[in-house]
Amino acid sequence: MSAFVEDETAWNLRCKKDFLSLHKRLGSGGMILVEKANEYAIEEFFKLAFFYGYENVRAFCSAKGMQAYLMKKLG
Repeated sequence: MSAFVEDETAWNLRCKKDFLSLHKRLGSGGMILVEKANEYAIEEFFKLAFFYGYENVRAFCSAKGMQAYLMKKLG
C-alpha cells in the first residue's frame, strides 16, 4: 500500500477507510493480520481497532522480517 500513499496524512485516511471496510465484513471472533510497513502505518490502525473492540492476540515478525500483529474482533 505504501506505493499508493504519498504522506502520513494520506496514509492515515487510507488506513481508516480500509479498517472500516474490514470491520463491516468481519464477524465476531474474526481475525485480521496486520504488517507494519513504516513508522506511522500501525498507529492509526491500533487506535481504530481498540476503539471498535479488537484485541491484539499476538505480535511477531513475519517471514519478510516485518513486525506483524494478529487482531481478534471481540463481540
